[in-house]
Amino acid sequence: MFILGFVVLIVSLFLILGGTLARRRGDIRGSNLAMIGKIGIVLAVIAFVGSSIRIIAPGEVGVIDLFGKVYDRELRSGINFVNPLVTLHSFSIKTREMQETMNVPSKEGLQVDLDVSILYKIKPEAASDIFQTIGTSFENIVILPSFRSAARNVSVLYDASALYTESREVLAQTLF
Repeated sequence: MFILGFVVLIVSLFLILGGTLARRRGDIRGSNLAMIGKIGIVLAVIAFVGSSIRIIAPGEVGVIDLFGKVYDRELRSGINFVNPLVTLHSFSIKTREMQETMNVPSKEGLQVDLDVSILYKIKPEAASDIFQTIGTSFENIVILPSFRSAARNVSVLYDASALYTESREVLAQTLF
């Protein structure tokens, strides 16, 4: 939209210039060209303003990226005015669940199939750091491998039968 506004602005300036020169030569169409050019400038201003407005959905924050420079401040949900040249990356700050079926070792050395899930969310103020250091697929890079490792480290502390009995709650607390 920004580029479209820029093109309309350039064309409009040429129309105004051409219309002014045509009027000086006595051509009646010069006024029409100048009027079209003025309308074009208004449309270009609307395009510039429109490309500066970004809407962040509820439950999300926006991370600003301008030609590879990531800004430390996150945009909150709602209407935000930004530089029209920035790229905006959205991060969900809602609580999410990740479910995983794992084959984990028990204390006796048996392999046990375990269905586990984790609830997680990112802190809004950490979104720009996460984007800059990890990227947008942080779940697969950090959360899932750490979760799998923690589940395996905890499961080897308990007997296979404890993973399916009332001791599950103790296991969950240890895993937490």
